[in-house]
Amino acid sequence: MRFLSVLLATLVAAKLHNRILMVLILTISTFVTAAADCSSNFCESVLKDGFLTLRYKLNESDDTITMEVTYEGDAWVGLAFSDASESMAGSIAVMASSEVSPQKYQLIAPTFPVESAFELMSPEEQTLVDASCELIDGQTVLKFTTQLLADETPFAISLGENHLLWAYGNGPTIGYHSNRSPFTLNLAKAIDDSDVETLGTVIPTASPADGEMKVGDDICITGYIMDSYCIDLGHFLDNDDTVTLREPEEHSFHCLLDVPVCYNSGFNVLGEKDAQTGLHCLGYRIDDTEGVLAAGRAAGSNVQSDTHYTCDTCSGGASDAVAGYRATVKGT
Repeated sequence: MRFLSVLLATLVAAKLHNRILMVLILTISTFVTAAADCSSNFCESVLKDGFLTLRYKLNESDDTITMEVTYEGDAWVGLAFSDASESMAGSIAVMASSEVSPQKYQLIAPTFPVESAFELMSPEEQTLVDASCELIDGQTVLKFTTQLLADETPFAISLGENHLLWAYGNGPTIGYHSNRSPFTLNLAKAIDDSDVETLGTVIPTASPADGEMKVGDDICITGYIMDSYCIDLGHFLDNDDTVTLREPEEHSFHCLLDVPVCYNSGFNVLGEKDAQTGLHCLGYRIDDTEGVLAAGRAAGSNVQSDTHYTCDTCSGGASDAVAGYRATVKGT
């Protein structure tokens, strides 16, 4: 599991054209879990330390995979099977709780009302086997078995690299998630060398250096800080005319730091802009929400602006930034 924790924020604050460059110092630790052959025993990955765990087993006799998701508490949980875009929209999810039986849903868009964000798939498409979700000793345990597929379908699980998203809510009624994150599950590694790498809450989608990140590597990435909610929404919550990943420099400190639905969704550091798509890619997801909030609010202006909504929780003056929270993230 790779995770980020903020040790020190706001070491440098350099004003750049009504924006601010914040330097965050973070430590990055990498843990590779060596598991037994996942076709003989269940392999386990911690998706969210202290909250969410995934166990899975490959069933070679009928080319299926059995998956178990355990949440510490009574809440709805879900696993979504995605393409490499890391967007919830267009994914197919298995969602359930102690009150709702496991079923497959098509995720449409991260929007309100919540009922418009997903729809139950048809009975013919409900192909889960031995599916259940129970509250056991204070833990929500979702179990299901599904077919391993070789073809490219939205619900395909292959003996290779699979892109998934996990999510859980505040209670057993399925609604807007209280936390979620994409991750990669490489089943080829699980079979070939029993070396399963879990990304957990860090998403190195925009690698700061050539090659795969390894223990001991120096990491340095500079990019805009963006909340996961606005990424999923596709535009800023306070400015629906601006595409989130196209113009992050226009993201107001108010939207990022004042609005609970935004900052409670977690923060990401964006990578460089792709010349072909014109969109920034994701860099890393940061676990320490409070550290980012403290740094941003200390740097942002709380004075009324002619161009952006005012950041009510910020403590800066008229000459400080109102939009474009940018940071350099370093670690080893």
